[in-house]
Amino acid sequence: MLVNEIFYSLQGEGPDVGVPATFLRLAKCNVRCSFCDTKYAFQDCEDMLLSGVWARLMTHSKFIIVTGGEPLLQDEELGKLINLMRKQYYYFAVETNGTLPRPSWWKKVIWDVDCKCPSSGVKYFQNEWLSIGEKNRLKFVVSDKNDLEFVLGVVNSARHYELCPTLLVSPMIPVEGAGKEWLQTVWNFCVENNLRYSLQIHKFVWGNQRGV
Repeated sequence: MLVNEIFYSLQGEGPDVGVPATFLRLAKCNVRCSFCDTKYAFQDCEDMLLSGVWARLMTHSKFIIVTGGEPLLQDEELGKLINLMRKQYYYFAVETNGTLPRPSWWKKVIWDVDCKCPSSGVKYFQNEWLSIGEKNRLKFVVSDKNDLEFVLGVVNSARHYELCPTLLVSPMIPVEGAGKEWLQTVWNFCVENNLRYSLQIHKFVWGNQRGV
């Protein structure tokens, strides 16, 4: 398994914000978002045996967050790890960019799916992620008003599904020249459209640092 880093911290965004967790950041990614804040995960990695990853993950929280890069590029190995650790009552959330199909084991974890808005430069998404159930989450990182219009289109499609996930909107931090005004714009957008506002609090506390 190609691992970029493993660290213990707090979840900085989404419904689990503030919860202690162990983060497993896997290496490699299949997209290149214009605002990517983890470019170091593209190449910086250690090829680890599953037993070694397991041993590192067991040292802290029972809550494991798998992120990237793009974790589903290592679908098979990740599935094996999850099957092993679930037997020891570990709880997994997996963060994915939504451009790859759901794996065969997708119902065994919580999903945080990042639907890429136009400003990201990513132009494709697997629509099957729109029907994964409300326990899972579909997130939009927005940096301008074009992104907000895009969100409305996807949200309207998702809400037609009986198994629509929880929908979150996260303002890009920082947006050059916008600052607090943009945070307020997105706040009002969420109020008007009955959407959940998700702020990346770790960036306010630490800035764009690794291992937090």
